[in-house]
Amino acid sequence: YYEQVIAESDDMQLLSRAYVEAAQLYEQENNTDAEIQLLESAVSKLEDSQKTLLYEMLAGAYSNKAASGENTQEYYGRAKKLLQDLIDSGYATFVTRINLAAADQGLGEYEEAGQVLKEAQEAYPQDYRADMRLAYLYAKWQEKVPVENRNYQKVQTCYESAWKKYQTALANGQEDQDMA
Repeated sequence: YYEQVIAESDDMQLLSRAYVEAAQLYEQENNTDAEIQLLESAVSKLEDSQKTLLYEMLAGAYSNKAASGENTQEYYGRAKKLLQDLIDSGYATFVTRINLAAADQGLGEYEEAGQVLKEAQEAYPQDYRADMRLAYLYAKWQEKVPVENRNYQKVQTCYESAWKKYQTALANGQEDQDMA
């Protein structure tokens, strides 16, 4: 039905909604190729004012495709470009920054990922997720260091900070599997 709306409607609001809903269905079905194709079509057809969410979704689909191991560098690169464009245009959210750091990490650009996460920490000092992601990043980064030279102090520091902030989220009934 969404594809029928997309094919027949000229209403930009309706089209935007149909694209978003159809893409979410493809994501639920783990049909990343169809999701990417649909979202790329959406961003080429819709007006700029309706593209922000679609760019976020497309970057997520690119990252999912990269994480599957298929053309990893290409798809993380595409995700990074979209997310960086969103940040540069002033439409970035906290999640945009976290996703950019994940794309940087996927590309092996650990310093860039760390910088993005540190900026997210500064912009959102009460949110545990930047600290948590930094702990994961530093742990992954240490895999690149010879075993005898590894140092997990930054991992521990970030984890402790994240855990302290996470207690507020837990008190408010919010649970996060990544934090657990």
